[in-house]
Amino acid sequence: MFYVNVDTQLFCKSPEEPKRSGEKPWFRHLEGKTFSVAFLHADGTALDLTGKEIVVAIDNNFSHSDAMISHPGQNSATILDAKGGVAQITVQCNSPKFGKIVGRKANVAKMEIAIRKQDGDGYGTVVLQDDGIVLKPRVFADEGTPPPIEEKFYFTKAEVLALFARHGIPEGEVFTKDEKEKLDGINTDELVVKNDLTIKEEKI
Repeated sequence: MFYVNVDTQLFCKSPEEPKRSGEKPWFRHLEGKTFSVAFLHADGTALDLTGKEIVVAIDNNFSHSDAMISHPGQNSATILDAKGGVAQITVQCNSPKFGKIVGRKANVAKMEIAIRKQDGDGYGTVVLQDDGIVLKPRVFADEGTPPPIEEKFYFTKAEVLALFARHGIPEGEVFTKDEKEKLDGINTDELVVKNDLTIKEEKI
């Protein structure tokens, strides 16, 4: 459970300590998160949510000319206890901007929650606008599966040894300097050796 002081518009510690800073939710790219929030006045009493609906947004700026990290149209909120000021909020984290913001490392953003009448009254009244909301990245997203390597680009150990034999290079793991010069004359630009065949240069 998270707590919001609607008078300071910040996350707070608890109903007993509404003026102290409290824990904030964090979000990871591509993972939606659902959590409960209790909305409190500065004296710790609950905000009455009867007949209200909740609008949730996350972004890293106040500009209205670019996309948002998490748009209210993606997110949802269900009032669990209207008199107690408790709601359950779900935030989606799959927008292209979210992925861009955390493309190199974790980042932070602003979270805004507004409350409006259920019959609609525009953008509603802001009850939370807090900074320092942590956004976390993922290693795997949607880079796509690498294309399979065609079998013709692979050679078995037997095929490699046969190739060496055609060039007069004896089978073995150690090559003399002269033998290595012969090996250098073989076109092996696309040669991938199976079975861990090791070529070692002779120590002088």
